[in-house]
Amino acid sequence: MKRNGIPYWRNHEFEVEELVLLWMAEEFIQPVALQTLKLTNCPQLRDLPKDMKNLANLRHLHFDVKGQLKWRKLRSGLDPQLLDHKKNEQAEVLVNLQPYENVKELVIQNYCGVIYPDWLSQPWHKFTSIHLQGLKYCDNLPSLGQLPFLKYFAISDLPSLKYVDHNFYGTCNAAMFTLLESFQLHDMSALLHWRNVSNDAMPCLNTFTIHGCPNLISLPHKLLSLLPYSSVSNCGSLQAVP
Repeated sequence: MKRNGIPYWRNHEFEVEELVLLWMAEEFIQPVALQTLKLTNCPQLRDLPKDMKNLANLRHLHFDVKGQLKWRKLRSGLDPQLLDHKKNEQAEVLVNLQPYENVKELVIQNYCGVIYPDWLSQPWHKFTSIHLQGLKYCDNLPSLGQLPFLKYFAISDLPSLKYVDHNFYGTCNAAMFTLLESFQLHDMSALLHWRNVSNDAMPCLNTFTIHGCPNLISLPHKLLSLLPYSSVSNCGSLQAVP
């Protein structure tokens, strides 16, 4: 569809098995009216358009790295250099993915990097919903406490995450998660402890769902106070208050 001779799309989903450089399609995703962008099944993804952050009307960004490199196997298993290369590549892609500040919904799935991009924690973003899923090598959570518009946060299947600590909340002397209403935690097999948080944090939180965290033994007072109104299942070790 064109408007005044300019390509005009509101939504588009990339699902290309052999996509090597997404910037090859740069002219294709220039339309200013684009609102939803899904990047899925792109195993050869290496880069994104450098002007990605200029998509001013983009509201929903879904980044799913489902592809797997064909690892060269050694006697001891996977070549660690190839594994590190894979992680570094995906970290670079995620850094370059920096969206325009008006994006509301962010989904990151199957990311194989070990660190989060700095832009994810910046308070000028207007994220209202963030979902992290299938991040195999991330052993911590991004610092999200100062995102002023965040209302919904969900994490699932982060098998390297053992602790939720102060880094998740952000700056201690600032208000934390001021608008957060819903927190969902699913299938966190390695999670052991959740460090306590100030009672002033998460003042709007009213829904807390936790499922499939068999080794979790502690929760903050703030979350425990919501248990009568929330859902907890398959968390057999949960017994202590920090």
